[in-house]
Amino acid sequence: MLKGPFYQGFKKFSLSLAIDPVSAENLDESCPMRQFYQYWHEIGKGTIPTRADFNPVRVPDALPWVVIFERELGADGSLDYFLRLKGSGISSIMKHHWSNERLSKQLSPEIFVHRIAEFETALKEECPQFSEGKLTVDGRDWILARGVFPFRKDPDGYQIFFMGVPRIKK
Repeated sequence: MLKGPFYQGFKKFSLSLAIDPVSAENLDESCPMRQFYQYWHEIGKGTIPTRADFNPVRVPDALPWVVIFERELGADGSLDYFLRLKGSGISSIMKHHWSNERLSKQLSPEIFVHRIAEFETALKEECPQFSEGKLTVDGRDWILARGVFPFRKDPDGYQIFFMGVPRIKK
């Protein structure tokens, strides 16, 4: 488990990430991530779906919890992810509306390495990765169901749709 605190923008928050994966089948049927997973599987037909096949109208309840990252290789061969878009739900939890920035500039080195490994595993295995993590923002604790969904942008490019959905206790 990784623990903070680390800094993002001007907000101080701590993050811990569960190493043990969570099965998609264990997500509640009404969870937006479960619905997104079913749609991802439907359009992917057994492999990574293309971004062009994605229709946001099909998963409206999931959109507030999605963060879209674009995979980038630097001239020196380094790997980073560029934040393209962040949904309003996850933005309201994080209380910071950064976009158009590289992940390497927003995370501590330890958490950046973990996040890159998580993203690359989803690409290599051609399937989403699920986990649960605790996030503390301004003294408030959140338990998030986390999902990493790979998409093919073009023949050589990829995007990751990261979801962080607050767990609701029944």
